[in-house]
Amino acid sequence: MLSLVGTHSLSTQAQTLGKTRSTSILSAEVLLVGEGDELYSLYGHLVVKFTQRGAVTLYDLGVTRQLGSSGLWSQILGRSDFTGEVKSFDQVLIRWKDQDRTVVSYPLGLDFSELLTLKEELESRTRGQGRSYLYDPLRENCGTQIRRILDTVTYGAVSTQLSRVDDQESFRVYTREGYAQQTLLLLAIEVFVGATLDLPRSQWALGYRPEYLVKTLQTVRLKSGRSLLGSRRVLATRQAPLLKGGWRGQLPPILCSILIGILALLAAPQLNNTSQTRPLWLSYRLSVVLMGLSSSIALFFTLKSGWPEVRSGWMLILSSPLDLGLLILRPTSSMGGVKNAKFYLIYRGVLSSLLVIATFMGLGVLPTMTTLILAVGSWWACFLCLSIIESGLLSVYQTKLVDEPIEDDLPWAQL
Repeated sequence: MLSLVGTHSLSTQAQTLGKTRSTSILSAEVLLVGEGDELYSLYGHLVVKFTQRGAVTLYDLGVTRQLGSSGLWSQILGRSDFTGEVKSFDQVLIRWKDQDRTVVSYPLGLDFSELLTLKEELESRTRGQGRSYLYDPLRENCGTQIRRILDTVTYGAVSTQLSRVDDQESFRVYTREGYAQQTLLLLAIEVFVGATLDLPRSQWALGYRPEYLVKTLQTVRLKSGRSLLGSRRVLATRQAPLLKGGWRGQLPPILCSILIGILALLAAPQLNNTSQTRPLWLSYRLSVVLMGLSSSIALFFTLKSGWPEVRSGWMLILSSPLDLGLLILRPTSSMGGVKNAKFYLIYRGVLSSLLVIATFMGLGVLPTMTTLILAVGSWWACFLCLSIIESGLLSVYQTKLVDEPIEDDLPWAQL
């Protein structure tokens, strides 16, 4: 009995010693790099740091060669190729500190064989030709690549344990928080990105955001019972406060409200005076352009973009490129032309309402306030202008009837 106990004790000590020696030979950490001031760094970054016999290697899977305006346009359309790259840890850490970004390290609780598999996966994505992928900020980025590799290494433990739907979070929540200081970009996202951005997502899907991914990975337990991520260690701390969230995130609906208000003010003075048609004509034209141009842009992204959220824009429901056809109508048009334009707007408004209701019943989401103000507001301003034009034409028509001479009492000689 004592012999068996002693043998078991020696075996346990040997396993512990083997693990200790393996850890000293090869170890890995996940580095979470905090948000920066540049547009590309608003959601942070994620890399893997390997230490093997004292040599440190940094694997970065969020690298692109497509830079400048062409690269930005490719990213907007979801056609930008990203790949991985091996970098010098010391040099990159200095650059992160110069950019005033927080860097936090989380050791990976993988055993030696799992670490070897992880290293092989990272090498295949960074050495030689490497494996490129089409960049998608919500599905394919530096964080999602590491998430997928860790899921492979842990035999599906990550995807299994992060399958729960997080009802409190959606892509829209992080978009408004991250881009709150980028008013024009946030305005474009609010207007042209569709309903799928608002749907609740699983913790796995929400892992596109490095900070959220690390938070959820800390809850993952391996088959051995160990945690996937160990205790955090701060390597660098940001000095300046982060500019994110705040009142600036409310600017898009405010800007759209101001724009619609200007259109209404151009038309309102003409309610009782239809002789001055220039402001009325300007308001009508701008309203039509807002409706038609915004939906035309949404249609372009629907046909060209690789992002599912962009291909289902609300503007294709709330407006139509055919609205631009209303530009052929002038304030001096006939009564029939004005009525036809009003009927078109009414029928299109009814159809849009039915489509919104159907989308709500199917997905449970509604258009953003910004989109509603821009689409419905421009439609209302255009309809108001048409009503004033119709009223003016009607009054002119009635005046002509009153001014015409009555020729009922003609002399007998003229009969």
